[in-house]
Amino acid sequence: MANPVLGCNPHHFKTLSRRGFLQLGMLAGSTLTLPQLLARQANAELKQYDNFTGTAKSIIHIYLPGGLAQQESFDPKPYAPIEYRGEMKQIKTNLDGDLFGETLKQ
Repeated sequence: MANPVLGCNPHHFKTLSRRGFLQLGMLAGSTLTLPQLLARQANAELKQYDNFTGTAKSIIHIYLPGGLAQQESFDPKPYAPIEYRGEMKQIKTNLDGDLFGETLKQ
């Protein structure tokens, strides 16, 4: 029986459609995770680390011909023109021809 004031069936509003169920679930899930998200953003702004010196006595240098990208290596490009070099200077190692960036002093 239709409601004369609203002009629609009142039982229509009692059922929850699949779309309504998914919308309600997304709304509930987002409201439950919102405080954690805001807390992570607040903690990300805080500095939680200090610079530290390494404890390793030696490293393993693996030579991969043609595979390793420059940004993934310790290559400071010592022989490149000055406009292509990075900000870090190079330091010598015990091996001839191996140069590391100045951040790896020890």
